[in-house]
Amino acid sequence: MLKSTFFLLIFVCVCTSFAAEPEWAKQQVILDNFVWDSTKPFYGKQLTDIRGFGRLERESSKPYTSGLVDSSRGATTHEFIFSGVQVVGFFIPGDRFFLRYVEVTTPTYFLAKGLRVGSPKAEVEKLLGLPSQVLANSFEYNGETESAIFHFKEGKVVRVELHVYAD
Repeated sequence: MLKSTFFLLIFVCVCTSFAAEPEWAKQQVILDNFVWDSTKPFYGKQLTDIRGFGRLERESSKPYTSGLVDSSRGATTHEFIFSGVQVVGFFIPGDRFFLRYVEVTTPTYFLAKGLRVGSPKAEVEKLLGLPSQVLANSFEYNGETESAIFHFKEGKVVRVELHVYAD
């Protein structure tokens, strides 16, 4: 009886340790979802779709040389500059645009959870939790694959960088 009780106790402890997701893992999921939801207009698109996002101020491209993609596929890195929004990624002909980075400096581009340039620092922390790193004028959040950096001036968001893992 004592042996079976002991094994049952061990079994329950092991099961509950796997069932209880650590807080940092929850934070990673929140951040990854925030970045994915904030950058939806640019996921899995063609270049013409990206260009149609808004008033395009500048576009540049160059051969993609990162090594993630076989160079024979003709991949190119693209940067799109809209009013207050910068979009960077790579395009593989016959496939799609792979988003890598979005920078937002305009209050007219709403991020997920209703955040935007101009939101108070306290609102960012309330909606996304404690940042992974706090710097002088910025909060950095790291998810499992994505990251976001909020830059502040006088307690309000002035710039947001969204880093996306391309797969």
